[in-house]
Amino acid sequence: MVEETERALAYHRPLPSHPVHIVVIAKQHVGSPIDLAGADEGLLPEVVALVQRVAAQVVQAHRACSVITNVGNYRESKHLHWHLIHQGT
Repeated sequence: MVEETERALAYHRPLPSHPVHIVVIAKQHVGSPIDLAGADEGLLPEVVALVQRVAAQVVQAHRACSVITNVGNYRESKHLHWHLIHQGT
């Protein structure tokens, strides 16, 4: 685990597709960033703040970070989450 808050969790992906691959996920089930209608009011700001903190850590350590989220058929997981990756080099 990288960091946990009341509403979100950041962890190293068990089967990473990049040298650094961290997932930030909402603890409350929300299908995707376009399905926030039923989410707790503070959920998205808290999750995004965690994404910001973890991305800053990756940038500090590796000088770059990509932050990715998917909607629709691109998703492996039908749950609100972001991938923070560093591709190496």
